[in-house]
Amino acid sequence: MTPSHPVVRFHGREFHLSFCHYEHAPHLCILLTDDRGNAAGLWASAVFAHESHLATNEVLVLDHGPTSGMVRALEEAGVVRSTGRFGRWNGLSLPVAELVLEPPRHLVERAERVRDHLTVREQEHDRGGHER
Repeated sequence: MTPSHPVVRFHGREFHLSFCHYEHAPHLCILLTDDRGNAAGLWASAVFAHESHLATNEVLVLDHGPTSGMVRALEEAGVVRSTGRFGRWNGLSLPVAELVLEPPRHLVERAERVRDHLTVREQEHDRGGHER
C-alpha cells in the first residue's frame, strides 16, 4: 500500500485501501483493512472481469448484503465514480464503477498475464486440445 491511497470510511469505521490480485484469476481487487491489518470480510471487488464487458478502467463493486453502501464509501474516498450501470459476476448483479485511482502496474500486468493464459487454454479447449 502506498501512502497516497485514501482512507475509506465504511459503516462508521476507517479502512486502509490496497490493491491485490487473485492468484489464479484475471482479476484485481481492492482490499480494505483496519488498523490491525484485518480485512474484516470487506472486499470491494474491483474486478477487471473479461467476462463482464467492462472497459479497462471500469470495475464491479461488491455492494451487496454486509457490503451494502460500498460504492458510496469508495466514491466519497475518491476511489471510484459510479456509472449507474450493473454487471453480472458469480451470479450477482453488481454496480459498475469507473476506477479513479490507478492500481500498481505490476498487479495489472500480472492479471493480464493470467487472463492471456486462460484465453489460450480456452482456445485450445475449443479446438479439442488439452493442456497438461
